Amino acid sequence: MSPSTIDVGVRIDGAFEATDRIYVYNIWNNDPCPTDNVSKKKCIISFFDILDATNIQKTSDLEILKEKWRIVSQKMDVKAWMEKCDHGWAWSYLFENIKTGNNKPPIWFINKDNSSAIKDCIITLFDLLNEIPTARELMLRKMKSAWSQKSFRDKNNGKRSVSVVLPEKTISMLDEIFMKKDRRKNEVIIRLIQEEYEQIKKGGH
Repeated sequence: MSPSTIDVGVRIDGAFEATDRIYVYNIWNNDPCPTDNVSKKKCIISFFDILDATNIQKTSDLEILKEKWRIVSQKMDVKAWMEKCDHGWAWSYLFENIKTGNNKPPIWFINKDNSSAIKDCIITLFDLLNEIPTARELMLRKMKSAWSQKSFRDKNNGKRSVSVVLPEKTISMLDEIFMKKDRRKNEVIIRLIQEEYEQIKKGGH
């Protein structure tokens, strides 16, 4: 399926899943998923050897591919962000079908025993989406936003916001406490409430 058919507003939803369809690599008896660099190189050479085109056209095609790879290899945004993100979560976000709950790997997901395979697979997705810059940008932005929301929810687990109206003078006093104590506002307020509560528990007023 063409990447342009991806519903980037939701998920990948199977656009790159491995299927039983017959690809040109199958027809030409080339391994569609080589698992090491030597096999990959042989596969690419075999592909161009079999290709029904002149050497000039093959050379031109290779130059186009090299230029595409040069552009892709310079984009480090996804790789840098993946260092901060939970790979398992990113995998589910991108490849889990939210309608069925199925989690099927894309066709290029190989070396499953390699610990970095999931990260490499996710980076590969965005490498491919370079062909559709708007889709790449939207997908990355939505994934980052979803991760930020998840991190915020996890961080605030067991907490909820409380809105209180305070006089300006009291707010100024609180601001001064925050600065002097060099702590976050919620930390200072929690401490003040805990101290007051302990006084009440001890029979104080």
